[in-house]
Amino acid sequence: MILLALSDVAREVDHAFKIIGWICLLLLVGIVIFMLKYTIQYRRSRTPRTSQIHGHPFLETMWIVAPTIIVIYMFFVGYKGFKMMREVPDNHMVVEVTGKQWDWSFYYPDFDITTSGRGDALTLPGGKAVKFLLTSPETDVLHSFYLPDFRIKEDCVAGRESYMWLEADMPEPGTKKKYNIFCAEFCGKDHSSMISTMTLVTPEEFSQWVVDKNEEKNTPIVIEEAMDASSDLILAENGPVLYKTYCITCHGPNGRGENETTTELARDFTSLEKWKQGTKNSDIFRTISNGIPGTQMNAFPQLSKIQRFALMHHVADYYKGEHPVDNDDDLASIDEEFHIRNPEPLKDILTVEQAMSILAQQDLQSRAE
Repeated sequence: MILLALSDVAREVDHAFKIIGWICLLLLVGIVIFMLKYTIQYRRSRTPRTSQIHGHPFLETMWIVAPTIIVIYMFFVGYKGFKMMREVPDNHMVVEVTGKQWDWSFYYPDFDITTSGRGDALTLPGGKAVKFLLTSPETDVLHSFYLPDFRIKEDCVAGRESYMWLEADMPEPGTKKKYNIFCAEFCGKDHSSMISTMTLVTPEEFSQWVVDKNEEKNTPIVIEEAMDASSDLILAENGPVLYKTYCITCHGPNGRGENETTTELARDFTSLEKWKQGTKNSDIFRTISNGIPGTQMNAFPQLSKIQRFALMHHVADYYKGEHPVDNDDDLASIDEEFHIRNPEPLKDILTVEQAMSILAQQDLQSRAE
C-alpha cells in the first residue's frame, strides 16, 4: 500500500527516500554487474594463474572519494527534511499529547479541550501549523507518537517533554479525512491496541468542533440523576463500553485488577479494601477525574462528566456487597469541585467566529514578529 504524502514534510521525506533508494539501487546493480563480469572473466578454467597487482593509485583514490561524496550528498538530502521537521512555524497551534499504557490523550490549551480514545480522538484544521508537545507520565513507559500518512514520529519519554509539528494539506470541505495514529515503540502487552485516529477538517469545521466540545463540557447536569445508575442519562452513555475502552487493560474483564492482569498495582474493584481515595461513588468519580498521583492510575479529563458518572457506576457495580452511601455533603463536594449543576466556565464557550479569531490572531502575531 502506497501512502500519499499529505504535507510538505511528508513530501520532503518521500523525496529523500526516493533519491537515497535510487542511489542504493544503482550501486547495487553496478556492484553486481562488475562482480559477475570478473567472476566470468577470471574463472579458473580461463585464467588458471593471475598476475599480482601491487597498486592502482587512481582506483584507490576513486573508491575513497566517490563513496565519501555519495554519503555526504545523502546526508544533506536527509538533513533538509530533518531541519524542516525541527523548525516549527511561528503561527502554530499547540496540542499537548500524552502517551500512556495504552491510550493517547490530547489537550488543546488554546481552547481548554481534552480528547482521548481509540476512535476519533485528535481533530486538526488543515492548512494550520500544529506543534505537538509530547510526554508520558513519570510512572509510565516509553511511547512513540507516529502519524504514518505524514511521515512524522517522535518519542514520548516519561517525565520529559519533546515535540514535533505538522501542517497538513487543506481537505475538501465536508470530507473530514481520517488518518491512523500508532505507537511505534513496544510499550507492553497491549501495545498493538494503542491505536487512535486523527480527523482533518477545514478551519471553519474545526471552529465548529471547538464550539461543540465547549458546549458539551459546559452542559449542566442534574447530579441526583447522574448518581442514579438506572437513569436514562447514565444508561445512554454505556458504562461497560467505556470500561472496555479505558479500564479493562489494567483492571481486567472482571474488575479484579492484579488477579486478572500483569499490572500489579491495578485496583481490585470487587473488594473495598485498601482504596486510596475512598469507596463511595463520589470518591470513584473523583479518582476517574483526577487520577492518583504517583501511581499508574491516570486521570480521564477527556471524558465528559456524564461519561465519568457512567464509568463510575460500572466500576462500583463490581462490588456486590453493601455500598457506602453518598450523603448531601459528598454531592455538594464534587459539585463544587467539578461544577456539575452549574458549570462555572460558561463564559469560555466560544462561538465559531471567536474560535476563528483565535487562529487568525495567531497568524497576525507571528507575521508582526
